[in-house]
Amino acid sequence: MLLQIALFIDLLMPVSVLSKNFQREDLDIVSSLNSLRQAKEKIIQLKHKETYQMASFKFLDSKLFKGDDFVEYQNVRFKKTEFDNAYEQIKTDKEKLVDMLLENLQQRLEGEDDIMFQKIAKILDTQNWNSLAIQCEKEEFADDDIVSLLEHFYLILVANGVDIPIPEMLYEWHNLVYFVINYLNPVRNEYRITWKVIFSSPKAKSNWKNILILIEILLTFPEMLTDRLFRNQDFNWSVSVNGNEGTGVSLFDNQG
Repeated sequence: MLLQIALFIDLLMPVSVLSKNFQREDLDIVSSLNSLRQAKEKIIQLKHKETYQMASFKFLDSKLFKGDDFVEYQNVRFKKTEFDNAYEQIKTDKEKLVDMLLENLQQRLEGEDDIMFQKIAKILDTQNWNSLAIQCEKEEFADDDIVSLLEHFYLILVANGVDIPIPEMLYEWHNLVYFVINYLNPVRNEYRITWKVIFSSPKAKSNWKNILILIEILLTFPEMLTDRLFRNQDFNWSVSVNGNEGTGVSLFDNQG
């Protein structure tokens, strides 16, 4: 039981942090997916980590008094052979429990693999733009994602005054990405900060007027969107940038 408690403390710590992150008021697609990935990575690391190197087991080991044929913890004695056998069993149990935990996360948080969510996160997460752009033609990355999102949100875009050819929208996108990568150093700033700077820029209304309407749609989500990703609930895409429809929750005060 003692070793099992230590094991569960270590395994559930990433889940505890994940749960706390999901309770943040500024939760959105980017932060949600990032939190989920970090939790899964930490759990996987525990699977490949030697048991004696795990935090709770290190603490437990420091509190054990070991004799020739016994192990004592807080005045409770265990036979050394039984304790050693239980320790070996924990190693086997750890791998099984990690697999079960990962499978459970995957089932409950199935939205992580939703292609549309992945595209939205890719567009909004400016901190990763540099590395992504290096793999493509300069600033011309995520073009296919932009086109897909334009088609997905077409009716909402038209309702908000955007009805221009896709090549013109991509031109604005390329111009925006070039500006961000070359002048804002997005790697150093949290993506919400970068978007605030972009929307407050004089270029927002002149150079990026249409593409930023799409971006604002992606940044302004109904609360049910996150519910779908993390609680498997349905949601309604019918949301207006101006807040006339739906229950959009803006992540920032739009100054653009």
